Amino acid sequence: MTVLCIVGINSVCAQPMQKDGGLLNIGLGFLPGAGVNFSYDYGLIDQWGDGIFTVGGLIGFQSRRTFGEIDDHTFVFTPRATYRYAINNDFEVYASAMLGFQIYKGADKYNAAEFYGITAGCRYTFSGNISVFAEVSPPFHYVHDNISIAIFNGGLSISF
Repeated sequence: MTVLCIVGINSVCAQPMQKDGGLLNIGLGFLPGAGVNFSYDYGLIDQWGDGIFTVGGLIGFQSRRTFGEIDDHTFVFTPRATYRYAINNDFEVYASAMLGFQIYKGADKYNAAEFYGITAGCRYTFSGNISVFAEVSPPFHYVHDNISIAIFNGGLSISF
């Protein structure tokens, strides 16, 4: 009985992204190297087609060490536009487009350049406003032979 009540409460509380809602993501990235990223999405247009359009931003850091070679580090600051489609109240898929700025350190010197990329992801809500996400970003996010963000990202999301 307790399990049924918890599942019932969880189903009532879980909601897909909505207009004027916020979503904070905290993630870890892998390949190449490892990194951490923080992103925020704000529900801008509700019921855009069958989904919702959100805007926000991403800040990320990635570090990579090649075998016996130079360490390189990348900081990324980028606005992000996302289209989200809720499969049900607990699961959604989404795609994001980004165009921003990166600071790259390699060979003991710093470079700055523009950054662009896309991401495909999914988010599963397992408890009210707490969910997990996973993202895949094709490895063409680079400028000047530098991949700006990790190919695989995943982490925790908090909606409010």
